[in-house]
Amino acid sequence: MLKKKILLYGGSFDPVHKGHTKLLKTAIKTIKPNLTIVMPSKNAVLKSNIHTANSIDRFNMCKIAFKGFHHLKISRFEIDQAKKGPSYTYLTIRYLKKIYKNYKIYLLIGSDRISDFIQWKNYQYILKNVEVVGGIRIKNEIMPTFDGIKLNYQPIEASSQQLRINPDLKLLNKNVVYYFAAKGIYAAEQVKARISSKRFEHTLRVVDMAMEIAKAIGYKNLTQVYLSAIYHDVCKEINVNETMKIVKIHNQKLYPTIHTMHGLAASIYIKRHFFVNDKKVLSAIKGHVLGNKNWSIKKNNTLEMILYCADKLEPHRTKEDISDRIGLLKLAKKDLDLAYKTIYEETTSKYAKL
Repeated sequence: MLKKKILLYGGSFDPVHKGHTKLLKTAIKTIKPNLTIVMPSKNAVLKSNIHTANSIDRFNMCKIAFKGFHHLKISRFEIDQAKKGPSYTYLTIRYLKKIYKNYKIYLLIGSDRISDFIQWKNYQYILKNVEVVGGIRIKNEIMPTFDGIKLNYQPIEASSQQLRINPDLKLLNKNVVYYFAAKGIYAAEQVKARISSKRFEHTLRVVDMAMEIAKAIGYKNLTQVYLSAIYHDVCKEINVNETMKIVKIHNQKLYPTIHTMHGLAASIYIKRHFFVNDKKVLSAIKGHVLGNKNWSIKKNNTLEMILYCADKLEPHRTKEDISDRIGLLKLAKKDLDLAYKTIYEETTSKYAKL
C-alpha cells in the first residue's frame, strides 16, 4: 500500500511573497501531496537577522498568501516550539513523524537554503527521514551532493528584505501588502532606509512622545498614532526637485516655502509607495508642519494635534524651538486643545517671518 504524502515548506516568510507561492505551487504539482504544511519559523538559526514582523503577523500573512491552496494548513509548531528553545527542522520532522505515522514526508527548500543545507542541525537525520525537494533555478544552479528531487522551474526573483523596504504589488499579494501597511509592520525599516540617522532618531523620539500623549488623553487607536509619527518626516530630507515631483504644484498661500511642504509630500508618498490608506493618518502627516488654527478635539482633529504637539515637544527640542517644552507637555496630557493652541500660536509666528 502506497503511503500518503506530506509536503513541508518552512521559512521566515517576512513577508511571504509570490516567489514563495510559485515555488510551492510547482512542488505541489510535482509531488501531488495529500497534505501540504506551511511552517513559519520563529527565528532562522543560520540567519543573523531577527524577524521584523512578529510570529503572529507572519502566520497571518501566510494565511492570506496561501489562501485557496487545497489541502494546505499553516502550522504554528515551530513558532510555539521556539518558546522551549531553538526551532530546528529535524525536530519538526520528528514531530510530524509521530503525528502522521503513515505518511511519507517531503521537505521543500528554496535555492537560497540549498547551499547551506549541510550546516543544518542534524541534517543527516533529515536526509534519512524525508525526501528533500529543492527549488532549483533553470540556469546556473548546481544541486548539492545529497540525493533529492529537483524542481526545475523559472523562479520569481524576489527578496523579502527588499520588499519590506520597497513593497511591490507585482511581487507581493496585494492583501498581504494591505495587511502589513495597515499595521505599520515594516514602517520603521522603510523610513530608516530613506533618511539620515539623525533624522531617524528624531522620528523615534516623536513616536515615543506621540504615544505618551495619546495614552495620557485616552486616544484609542495607537496604530494610527504610530503610523503618523513614524512616517511624518520620511520626505524631510529630499531636495526641491524630488519634492515637486511628488506634490506637483507649490501653493504659496498654503505653504510659504518648499520646505514646509514635506508633510504634504510625505502623505502622498506613503500612500503611493507604502500603501497607507488611513485618511486620518494621512491628514495628520500632511498638516504636521504648519498645523491649522481651526483644529480641535470637537472637530475630530485629535490625531493631527497629537502629532503636531509631539513633533514640537520631543525631548531634543530647545528653548529656541519651543519656550516651555516641559510645561507644554504636561498641559498636552491634560488639555490637548489648549496645549495645541499655545504651541500653534508660538510656532506659526516663526513661519510667518519666512
